[in-house]
Amino acid sequence: MGVRDLSVFIGMLEECNIHRFNPDKFISRLRLQKYVYLANFFGIDLGYSYNLYLRGPYSPDLAEDYYSLTEMDKVEREVERAIPNFDEFANFVRGKDHKWLEIASTILFIWEKNNMRKGWENEEELKTFIINRTSDIKSRVGKPFVKRVFRELENAGLLKPISNS
Repeated sequence: MGVRDLSVFIGMLEECNIHRFNPDKFISRLRLQKYVYLANFFGIDLGYSYNLYLRGPYSPDLAEDYYSLTEMDKVEREVERAIPNFDEFANFVRGKDHKWLEIASTILFIWEKNNMRKGWENEEELKTFIINRTSDIKSRVGKPFVKRVFRELENAGLLKPISNS
């Protein structure tokens, strides 16, 4: 995976009227970071690793790649338009604002980092921890919003159950 795959992904976001990427605008970069992160949960792995930052999961390598996109990359992406599971991903994120994307990606990041940790009595204890932790980190949005986004992720099957083995 690399810049070419990222360019195709951006092109598909644009084609589906989900997001027109503009590297000069902060919100556009934030949204792209979250779209690429969330796409992983739909089996679309563009190969980036993430750390948790102020605005949720962030990949410096992804930032480097989107700043390096050229006009030629944009022209070449017109040729290839096939990413498996993209439609399912697109339907899920369509219409979501940057606040929702930030909270959803943060919930999934914390879920992934804590899901396999030993010591959870049950899945409800883990869910409560994730909601509380995300609410603490993202206190400006409020716990009810975090809970709503958590339920949407859960209903979409993106929060894989814990393994007690």
